[in-house]
Amino acid sequence: MLPVTVWNLVRWTAVLLILAAFAGCRKRTRHVQSAGDDDIFTTDDFPGAPVQDGNVADDGRAMSPAGEDAFPPVCIRNGDRGTAIVLFATAPEVPGGPAHLYATHFDGESWTPPVELSAWDGQFFTKSFGPRAVVAFLNTEDHPDGGARDRDGDALIAWGGVDLDQDGASPADDVNGCVFVTYFNVSDRDDPSRNHGFQGPAQRVSTEDELDEDVFAIGFVSDGLCGQASYSSLSRSYSWGDPTTGIALAWTQSENNDNLTPGSDDIAMHAVVYNLAQAGDPETPLTAGPDIRVPILGFGALDSGLGSEETIVNPDFTAYNNLLFMQVASDDSPGAEVLMIYDPPLSLFVPFGTYGSPMDADDDITVQVVAFDPATGTIGPPRSLANTPDSTDSIESHDQLVSPARRSIWGSDEGLAEVVVFHTILLADPDATTFFGSITVDGSLFATSLDEATGTPVGSAILDPENPMIFDSVLPNEVETQISRNGDYLWVVWGELDGGGVFAERSLRAAQLLTVRLDADGGIPAAIPPISARFGPALTLNAHIDGYNVDWFMLQRGLGYLCGAQSDPDVLHVFFEHSDPSGDVIFDARLVADLEAPIAPSASVSVLATFENMEMGLGSFVQGGDLSPFSATDAGGNGEALCVYRRDIDPSAAVDYRAFARVTGAGSAEVEIDSRDPVRQSPGAFRLIGTPSGSETGLYDPATGDDSDDRPHGWTRVDVLFFESNTTETSGHGFALRARAFLADSESTLPLGDRFAPPAGGGFLPPVELSLPWGDPDLGLDPRLVGTATAGDTVGVWFTEQGHLYYQESDGDGRWRERDGVSDPALVDDDTAVEVPAAPSPLPGFFASTCTCDRLRGAMVFWLKELDGASGHARIQVRVRD
Repeated sequence: MLPVTVWNLVRWTAVLLILAAFAGCRKRTRHVQSAGDDDIFTTDDFPGAPVQDGNVADDGRAMSPAGEDAFPPVCIRNGDRGTAIVLFATAPEVPGGPAHLYATHFDGESWTPPVELSAWDGQFFTKSFGPRAVVAFLNTEDHPDGGARDRDGDALIAWGGVDLDQDGASPADDVNGCVFVTYFNVSDRDDPSRNHGFQGPAQRVSTEDELDEDVFAIGFVSDGLCGQASYSSLSRSYSWGDPTTGIALAWTQSENNDNLTPGSDDIAMHAVVYNLAQAGDPETPLTAGPDIRVPILGFGALDSGLGSEETIVNPDFTAYNNLLFMQVASDDSPGAEVLMIYDPPLSLFVPFGTYGSPMDADDDITVQVVAFDPATGTIGPPRSLANTPDSTDSIESHDQLVSPARRSIWGSDEGLAEVVVFHTILLADPDATTFFGSITVDGSLFATSLDEATGTPVGSAILDPENPMIFDSVLPNEVETQISRNGDYLWVVWGELDGGGVFAERSLRAAQLLTVRLDADGGIPAAIPPISARFGPALTLNAHIDGYNVDWFMLQRGLGYLCGAQSDPDVLHVFFEHSDPSGDVIFDARLVADLEAPIAPSASVSVLATFENMEMGLGSFVQGGDLSPFSATDAGGNGEALCVYRRDIDPSAAVDYRAFARVTGAGSAEVEIDSRDPVRQSPGAFRLIGTPSGSETGLYDPATGDDSDDRPHGWTRVDVLFFESNTTETSGHGFALRARAFLADSESTLPLGDRFAPPAGGGFLPPVELSLPWGDPDLGLDPRLVGTATAGDTVGVWFTEQGHLYYQESDGDGRWRERDGVSDPALVDDDTAVEVPAAPSPLPGFFASTCTCDRLRGAMVFWLKELDGASGHARIQVRVRD
């Protein structure tokens, strides 16, 4: 969905505009398939299976059961294998009562009927769904144990439920949130008598059993993860698909340890470990090991019995392969942590969520890591990243990973011989007050190197220069890290107050790390230089202007290990907005990495574009660049970047936004890329899609100077998607989805406008229409972008419009679906009178393959429709691209 800054220009409306007949409207080819007493109509030209293939409920009309109101599903893809498990909940029959949790498996061709997951002494509630339901596939094809290999393709489904208070456990059993695990046996997926492979009832793995001993976040820790995984009580973000040698399931849970008063007084981390080489018949479910209370460091504070509330674990946690990262607060004052940090009615951990907020005197908050050994099934000792405080003194400290919404951890999944963790620390504040930090002791940005096998910290580096005259803490939500496409270096970019003038203003800084790579056989080099010796100096990217902060920054998009694009593998662009008295200014900082130690990276900064005052203020400090008024990506050669942005072309009158593009580098001029129609506006919601993705990495040898031809990879085409007034800006109606392709030929000498297709230069032609070519739908019924994916040079685009779901595709030559010269998107949902909910309802769910560069093949989209007449029950349907 478009950012708030864009949608403030418009308003959603609930009016449903049905264009049953419209002059010039073409007919659609339909195929009729019988389903019960009704006919389901699906188009023939979507490149995938018909909708009916996913209608696996008993009545054949949807995926979810008839007579039940479904919630949006969660789909967990298993890498690029084409398989997936989908979980969805349906509403309780009685308000406040138990709901239902269903699962279905996709084998690359067909779906199993939905199976309700159940458990002894437990039931499912909708409040426990979503972030508290996770899936781990057993990718054990190459496992050394034969029994484990026989389980290849099976899965563990962990979900949160509620104790029914029926097991008679001691101490007194009572209602509480707990964790259940359902085993899926892929060998039984086609057997209805065996629940299509879904074990029933599930195994309860959490043993805490008293009133209010509730589970918060649930997540897997395993080498089956692809990159960093973040689990919280409100959301979860992880990808699965790597080969699996071991799996642990972790969760955070409140505990009653004092036995004095009812209810919880502590929160701890718990885990169970699975033995993939479990003895016996591999057709039987894997059984979890015992519930282990994960050890933590208290630094003098207690973690058991009457004093257990002196330490507390943040409910949210992070994983990277076999490493579990958790935030722990400690203070030797009994009762202080629960009262100060955790507010049960609000489920809020104030200092945890707001680094830099007031703290109690002498509180210590550390980031601790434990390693799970997949070979032995054991949990290693806890280790603090870079901070070992004394929780019996009056000095405060606070450690936090940089924002989990972005990457803070890099390691072997990116080819590194170490794990590198970026975090912010207030090391030791001696003022003994409730204010966080002081001018002389404030938060710093750290990078810590870990041994990935054991989680042992090897060394740390402090990255930000400290000014003893100002309060210049680095905040974790103002940091972004990015690895190069070859994994040979990392950049970290952050905001920090700079005292270079009369006033302290927010500046932008960057530092490069020279990484250490795994060798050709995947081994770790015998000697790894200290991480502090592999960082270059912090570079300040902006000039100090009194009264003007750096407002936001953005790394060029389309970066990434292996899959990303850097036409010069040593160059990365950072764009930032730094106003001056004349107005808004976007700067381009061209960062050039150094690969020979000791490194001396460089930055050249130039003005990219100027705007009127307040025109390019985008809100948050770290910008993602997707569906926003500014974005940029590799331009295909010489390390330059293609930039797109909106501009008010007539500052003296009312706002009149148009879409423009330019390429970085000397002598580049901007060109207007929208329709150049004086009665249309482009609100500046861009998505840049570069093709093809990278497929190989290369190495630079500092000893010989040899530079592999595989190191550079640039896009050959960048499809620029944007929204523009469908007809006129004064119609009061919505926007159209349009596109131009930038032909990223590094040898081209053509003017910039002529490097677009359709051309935006001398032989100007209007952009390609991707949305419906007829009608002028109201706001809320106009196009909403659902998802995009690529495979090679092919680009797929899913969007909703006028109550239906559509698909557009650009082939390898950049041609979009057209018929008779007009846009011809394929209808994705069934063509009945029942519509896909329009805005402000949530978008349909889009799920592409994971752990792979080409994600288009097998991409899935799920939507809700009220198919059961006037019942008001929303039901799930799905369609899968070939």
